[in-house]
Amino acid sequence: LLPGRNQDQLQLPYFTVELAGDNTAYVTGGTYSNLDNTEELQQILRLCLQDGRGSGTIDSYNLRYLRRDNGFFQRIAFVDISMEKNTLDDMARSFLQIGGVALVILLGISALLAWWATRPVETALHQQRQFLSDASHELKTPMTTIAGYTDGILDGTIPPEQEKEYLRIISDESRRLSRLVRRMLEVSQLQSRDLNRTKAPFDVCESMRRVLISMEKKI
Repeated sequence: LLPGRNQDQLQLPYFTVELAGDNTAYVTGGTYSNLDNTEELQQILRLCLQDGRGSGTIDSYNLRYLRRDNGFFQRIAFVDISMEKNTLDDMARSFLQIGGVALVILLGISALLAWWATRPVETALHQQRQFLSDASHELKTPMTTIAGYTDGILDGTIPPEQEKEYLRIISDESRRLSRLVRRMLEVSQLQSRDLNRTKAPFDVCESMRRVLISMEKKI
């Protein structure tokens, strides 16, 4: 069955049928040829009449129909909807492709934003671990010094005439240990944003002197 073509405008394939009271069918017009007295036409009419509605579709033949009954005969117009279905299918595929691409882009942007949002947290955790490692090392030195000099005084390893000097070192290391603990508490408060920041002078020379004194025996 070949639809006719008009070079000036697009015309959908269609055909019209008049159905007499004795169910005799006549093709009265359209762009299809060789439809009269064919099994396909009889099957199409059978499906149309079984439907019983004034209009509808016959999906097995990709046809839409409109039926009018004037009492003596019925006039039925059929139009091919293959192009309509193909257009809808193409649109659905295009929407799915666009939706898929948009979903991939959104997932990529979400992953990028998640990485950007969590990066400061990872940096803070790394800094916290590094601080704990450094603090543990710094706490170990004065504690070792205090313990060693205290044991030396108690067991008599350090002569009585030098006890005062080593007691001063123990006192300095105790203060240093106290400062380290206080700084750890300040860092903890800073992380919780509860710290009221204040500026105070810091004597670098004095700090270096105390370190040298504490390491005197090792040097």
